[in-house]
Amino acid sequence: MHLRIDRLSFTYPDASTALFDGFSSTFAQGWTALIGDNGCGKTTLAKLTAGLLKPDSGTISPRLFSAYCPQDSSVEPSGIFDLACDRAGRAMKLKRALQIEDDWLWRFSQLSGGQQKRIQIACCLWTEPDLLVMDEPTNDLDIESRALVGKALATYTGIGLLISHDRSLLDTLVGQCLAFERDAVVMRPGGYTKAFALAQDEAASALRERRQAKREVSRIREESVRRTEEARQSKGRLSLRTADRHDASL
Repeated sequence: MHLRIDRLSFTYPDASTALFDGFSSTFAQGWTALIGDNGCGKTTLAKLTAGLLKPDSGTISPRLFSAYCPQDSSVEPSGIFDLACDRAGRAMKLKRALQIEDDWLWRFSQLSGGQQKRIQIACCLWTEPDLLVMDEPTNDLDIESRALVGKALATYTGIGLLISHDRSLLDTLVGQCLAFERDAVVMRPGGYTKAFALAQDEAASALRERRQAKREVSRIREESVRRTEEARQSKGRLSLRTADRHDASL
């Protein structure tokens, strides 16, 4: 199963320039991280793939059943009371895995941010979506809760998009990283550490190529100057020989 984005363009109504213009990519089954500076378009792309925003042009196919877990922990998830009433094996397994107590689901607004986030994640996983988007799922969590969330997300087998600055989670969970860089959006294999190392190697290689290109330009210029000088000197010698022959004839 794959999710394909083809020539996608999107501009916010109050923006003067497009955030995406002809963007294409493919997301495979498993987790893909969206990494880059704040404001680069990670959340917008995630919402576009989940159908929460509509592109100006381009296609996202196939249209999958999706679940989106927002960065804001205080947003009460839809289906929370259905999960609370579900006593079947999967629902109970999720509650145990994320250590969610039964009464939490009935008093969501009174819970801490970390407790709310675990409920949000449980509700998303419980729906078994084809596409699951997680926007900063570990921001409000302590170390123990982060470990619980990481293990729970690792059980997901669909297409997952993860926006996070949690490098440990990025290294242990994702199989590829879509990096939003200054001039391009680039897909690289591996977790954050591997993808970052590849980016550094690419930057170093590009720098070497630019230096080599500059050296080649300098060499060509020097060769051109040398040939011009040789031609000038040759022309001068020819002029002298011509003058000598003229004098001799006289």
